[in-house]
Order: sequence, then C-alpha cells, then structure tokens
Amino acid sequence: MHSATAKQLAELIQKRREQWAGQQTELPGMNDFEDYEQELHKLVMLLECELVQEKLSRYDVAAEEITVEKKPIEKVVVLLRPT
Repeated sequence: MHSATAKQLAELIQKRREQWAGQQTELPGMNDFEDYEQELHKLVMLLECELVQEKLSRYDVAAEEITVEKKPIEKVVVLLRPT
C-alpha cells in the first residue's frame, strides 16, 4: 500500500512495539496506552476514509451525454467522493 497514512500507521505500530519490548520489566503507564490508542484510532479512521474514497472514485462519471429516464443530459460530471 502506498498511502502516507498506511505508512504512518505502520511506523506508529513499529515504534510502540520497540518501546514496549524495552519495558519488559515494567508496565507502560495508562497515559502511554491512552495516547497510543487515540493515535491508532485516528490513523485507522483516516486509512478507512482513503480506501473508501479510492473505491468510490471508480464510480465517477465524466461523459458528453448520458440518458436518465429516457431524457438525454449533456456534459455530465458526477463525483461520488468528497471534493
């Protein structure tokens, strides 16, 4: 995956795994876990938005004319993704 968000997510996970591996004798603090969970959630939601946007962009239409209910409509652009 070539998404910047996917890269950030992978880096966050790797960084935290390395941090926690060095803390085998002590438990991470709650603030550490809470910060991790919030950042993880934010990145997962951003990645989901990117993937949904990518899928919806396949349904975009740009045509000189389409027919809707047997009526021609000229110069059509339909975007099913946020602009």
